[in-house]
Amino acid sequence: MQVNIKPTNLITYNIILWLLTGSILITGSYITHKLWSNAHSDNLAKLHSALDDSADVTVNNLRARFSAISVIMHGVKGFIDASEVITPEEFHTYIKSLNLGDKFGVRGIALVELIDDLDKKSHISHISKKNLSVLQIRPAGKRPHYAPITLIEPLDELNIRALGLDVLTLPTALAALEQARDTNEARISSRMTLAQDADKKDQHAFVMYLPIYKKNTSLNSLEARRNAIIGWVDVPFRMTDLMNGFKGEIDEDVAIQIHQGLEVTEDSFLYNSQHYQSSEPSTGPLKQSAEASGDQSIFTKRVLDIGSSQWTLLFHSTPAFEARTLSYGKPMFVALLGFTLTILSAFLAWFLLSSRQRSENRYQKLFDQAGDGVVVLNYQHRFISANSAAASMLGYQHKALLNMRLQDVLVNNIADQSDFINKLAADNPIKSEWQYLRHDGSQFTAEVSCRKLDKNYYFAIIRDLTERKLAEYRIRHLTQLYQALSEVNQAIVRMGDDNDLGS
Repeated sequence: MQVNIKPTNLITYNIILWLLTGSILITGSYITHKLWSNAHSDNLAKLHSALDDSADVTVNNLRARFSAISVIMHGVKGFIDASEVITPEEFHTYIKSLNLGDKFGVRGIALVELIDDLDKKSHISHISKKNLSVLQIRPAGKRPHYAPITLIEPLDELNIRALGLDVLTLPTALAALEQARDTNEARISSRMTLAQDADKKDQHAFVMYLPIYKKNTSLNSLEARRNAIIGWVDVPFRMTDLMNGFKGEIDEDVAIQIHQGLEVTEDSFLYNSQHYQSSEPSTGPLKQSAEASGDQSIFTKRVLDIGSSQWTLLFHSTPAFEARTLSYGKPMFVALLGFTLTILSAFLAWFLLSSRQRSENRYQKLFDQAGDGVVVLNYQHRFISANSAAASMLGYQHKALLNMRLQDVLVNNIADQSDFINKLAADNPIKSEWQYLRHDGSQFTAEVSCRKLDKNYYFAIIRDLTERKLAEYRIRHLTQLYQALSEVNQAIVRMGDDNDLGS
């Protein structure tokens, strides 16, 4: 340990002060950032988990909905197979009994009949009699086969537009019709615009087809199924109606985008939730967020297999979802608390160091301006520090004095006496008069007060008694002179009295 009585160099002290304060700020900021990062990661993990759960619920609901629709379609197929002749009234009654409403999101349920060109006139005549109106197959033209929609329920103004539409002429439906025929399973068309919505823009839709075969026909081979096909159960869906049917069943605070197929492109786009109304999904907010930012913590994807078709579902959290899932701003709280503590710690360190510097400066002024000499020594009696009064009193330069020991300036070496050392060690104050030797060889007497400073150092206050000794000498001399004069006066008085007596 080194006792430093001198004021610390101002530039060095300021550098240390700012370095320490800066280190606290940097260290505190780093720790705060790590804690914030951990809290943010926890939030992202929680968000991702909640979004995954929401996505799984949505996919399961969609899968269950299509399974239910498939069951309904098989029911319609069974109804048709069990009937010799299907009249519009019977078809209406049966479909109405299903009580589909808006929940299932279907636009209707229709019957598509396959007609050969050779049987076209007689078949149309037969159908027209059942419908009580002339069936017009659209588009017009001669083809080997026709597959018009002959019945549809509910028979409202929009669905009437679909009657007579030859679905074999629809490129978006042809593949699904053929796959359904060949597999005897329900199949989904590509994205299309329904005949009911021909005057509307961006009303994306699709149709599910279930094949109907001739009664009592073996369907064990592909050729047998192709030869036995007589029509399809046709169920059209608007995507918006389908998804609106899930109100209350899927999370409305999660943004959903649906594409048909595995590629996310404008051509494959089917549906965008109300959170994002971009008409171009390839450049819409959801795709930008998912692909441009790459934020996988709040974006997830699912693939749904339905009717041999695959749909890609993209899920993205929204501010409402995040606010609901994360009911507290933990990262913000950690950041504010961390930065507040960091700033307070830095300020406290700066304040304490500045206070120490001010205290040291005040002490140094007292040390330097003291009228008595003040020195600090170690227990080998080497000078560690001395004020200006001590250096002047001993007649040495300050630097030279710090290279000397107490014994070098004493006439009699009192410092090495055991009694002196023992008193210092016991922290007992020592007050005595020592004879000092100046640099010029002259001597002077000083009153010395010594006291232990700590386990390594002690200090001494030196008061030059030269003036006081001289004053005391003068007083004693004048006292003696006064006493002598007083005695002379008394003698003179006595001599006068004796003379008076002798006369």
